[in-house]
Amino acid sequence: MTGARRRVLLAGGGHAHIVALRHLVPRPLNQCDLTLISPNALTWYSGALPGAIAGHWPASTITTDVAALARAAGAEFVEGNIDAIDAGGQAVSVGGKRLPYDLLLLDIGSASRDLPHLSAMPEFLNVRPIPDFVASVESALGAIARGEAPAQAVILGGGLGGIELAFALHYRLTKSSAATTPKVTLIEAGDEIAGGASPALRQALMAALARKGIHVRTGTRATGFDARKLVLSDGSDIGTGLVVNATGAAAHRFLADSDLATVSGFVAVDTCLRARFHPEIWASGDTAWFESQPLPAAGVYAVRQGPHLAENLHRWQAGEPLQEFHPQTDYLKLVSLGGREAIAEKAGLALSLPGARTLLWHLKKSIDFGFLAANRRAAGD
Repeated sequence: MTGARRRVLLAGGGHAHIVALRHLVPRPLNQCDLTLISPNALTWYSGALPGAIAGHWPASTITTDVAALARAAGAEFVEGNIDAIDAGGQAVSVGGKRLPYDLLLLDIGSASRDLPHLSAMPEFLNVRPIPDFVASVESALGAIARGEAPAQAVILGGGLGGIELAFALHYRLTKSSAATTPKVTLIEAGDEIAGGASPALRQALMAALARKGIHVRTGTRATGFDARKLVLSDGSDIGTGLVVNATGAAAHRFLADSDLATVSGFVAVDTCLRARFHPEIWASGDTAWFESQPLPAAGVYAVRQGPHLAENLHRWQAGEPLQEFHPQTDYLKLVSLGGREAIAEKAGLALSLPGARTLLWHLKKSIDFGFLAANRRAAGD
């Protein structure tokens, strides 16, 4: 397909788009005008977030300069949020400005699940957007350190992300509240934590939570609040200095308001990551619902989709058939435990022996910061 230059919009600076841009730096598109749209010039790497909350490294070290990466890949950078998608008219609205496209790629991540009955609670924090969450956590921890709030934290949501944050906050509070024993509670609405994880991983996590003295309450929901107390569905309440909403990912609302086919608000895509009924729109990462094999929200899938997107951009530009994406059936899971420890699981087997936990933490740190370093190198930093 040759002739006039075509317009390719990459909406969002998620893992898949970051890796795709990295692959486009040495091999740029030469027949297209490429634009990256993102609400911030910096994006945050969620995999290293628990370590930042625990205080192992500054939060500023877990960002990627997507504006610089876009420029290195030959793309224009536009800072802003997409307000709407006109799939029929092949255009998006950014800050009220209409941007047409020939091909639109979506990797805008997800939002925190809405809990309107708690939103007015001053101690209530959504995990996303991450920059706001980091700033709010630091503010809350500062108030606790000054004795203005109790050294107590409640994490709503017992998935792996919520579990890692529970460990991180317990570690941070233990270090900063030496005169007081902190109380951290993990609340899960389901019958067990780490839903979808293997029994071996769940057992190892429960043992680690018990060792740290982190309270776990399953089959329970937060129904409201009263002053600094969180009210639960069983009629009890918990005093707290901060409440973290880690109940899961929600789709951005404008996707459901568009003409796109969605599942629970996420864009339904085929094996080539093309939107159903709209092949000129591709979606990846947490933005997509992979119809042939629904995938859990895990960064490993988004990272693996990045090279696939870059290759298919070149194929699309040349008018060639697109390559299918085939996700792996299993992957190594490394779960940090607050301090310099982690446990691992793969193929249903968990490794949590005391002698291995420190080595596993360093392995996870190496993987996380290796990803960030690769982004910086590609951006020319």
